Amino acid sequence: MCWWCLEMCLQIQRVENDSSCSLTACFSTAMVFFTNYTASKELAYKDTHTIEFVEETGTPKGECRREEDKERDPNIKQCLRKVRDGHFTAAVKVLCSSGVAPLGDSTLKALIDKHPVVLPPSSPSNPLAQPTLVVDGECVLKCIRSFPKGTSCGRDGMRAQHLLDAVGGEGSVTSSGLLASITEVVNLWLGGSCPKVLAEFVASAPLTPLLKPDKGIRPIAVGGIWRRLVSKVAMKKVGKEMTRYLGDYQFGVGVPNGAEAVLHSANRFLNSFHADGSLALLTVDFSNAFN
Repeated sequence: MCWWCLEMCLQIQRVENDSSCSLTACFSTAMVFFTNYTASKELAYKDTHTIEFVEETGTPKGECRREEDKERDPNIKQCLRKVRDGHFTAAVKVLCSSGVAPLGDSTLKALIDKHPVVLPPSSPSNPLAQPTLVVDGECVLKCIRSFPKGTSCGRDGMRAQHLLDAVGGEGSVTSSGLLASITEVVNLWLGGSCPKVLAEFVASAPLTPLLKPDKGIRPIAVGGIWRRLVSKVAMKKVGKEMTRYLGDYQFGVGVPNGAEAVLHSANRFLNSFHADGSLALLTVDFSNAFN
């Protein structure tokens, strides 16, 4: 076992010996130590390469260090912020992130190419024969609670945690009244009565251009929490019916762990038939498939 693993175990043991600390505190201590260790190793690595760069190019060390700080600080700061908030999985992902694409014409062009300007869809001239969906407060509350911890906000700054804190507080009278009002808004949207003037703000989302390992652009759209809540409620109401309609040979709608089922099935087939060459597996990667 390497020394830092041993040190991390000792850190956890110190917390465990304190009877007032919980398992969450132990894990949090481990994650903080892991983050600090990773950050220190990154600093040491970059310091070494800075010295080599200075020796080869004669560039002042301070200038190199400032350039390295610009690259290092965002990921480390974001990682520490995630650890403090208890989002440990996200913290590890941040350390491995390539970061955000730099602001410039090339980034803007890449985003426009992935999201070409098109005319907005037109509403059907004839009204739908089916009645609109109507949900109750219990369904809305379950959907609010189903948002993952640390769900990001849209441009309005409203988070799922804000709604959860508001309707899940100790003031039952206030929270029940608020939940009833939220349910009315959700049913208003489900009924198609959301004012058209709000459509641009409701349906659009700001884009964050993340860098891929190959230096390409991966745009991440984070819509407003209200639209996402209404979408969750709608899918919850029609999910089972859509699963039956689409049949048994799809694993994307209403099928828990559908992607994992496909992966394990493919591996079993490959392991069974790869030796005699009787099976071929074709994978199709669509360009800009989500847009």
